[in-house]
Amino acid sequence: MSQAGHQSSNPSGGYFAVELSTAHMVVNITRAKDGLVKYRDTLHGGPASFFEDVSRPTYLIKNALYIMQTLLADAVVIYRCYVVWQSVLVIVLPSMLWCSVAVTGIRAVYSCSQASSNIFAEALVQWVKAFLANCN
Repeated sequence: MSQAGHQSSNPSGGYFAVELSTAHMVVNITRAKDGLVKYRDTLHGGPASFFEDVSRPTYLIKNALYIMQTLLADAVVIYRCYVVWQSVLVIVLPSMLWCSVAVTGIRAVYSCSQASSNIFAEALVQWVKAFLANCN
């Protein structure tokens, strides 16, 4: 308890969010550098073929970080709803949707890791659409 009698909040979720977003930016910068500089002349098709290859480790890490950011932010909102309303009934539907975001996000990254074609492959599109539909 703090001096005013209010329960102090744990800022570790905020720190983890900053770490996730920083890691996401580092991976994006590394990916841009690799695609535009490092592999520019080594891949047939140039940078476009680099960026459309969804099975590259940097693409998978980038998307996994995005999913973790989404899950963390949604979990914070669900927790805040519970704190404000003091009722489990208020967070039942958001919690179920949070689980669907986790499942579709993990499945989308897994599908990308197994892909042998580009990002527009039908096997990937359905999971990416499902994840984005859950997020919005």
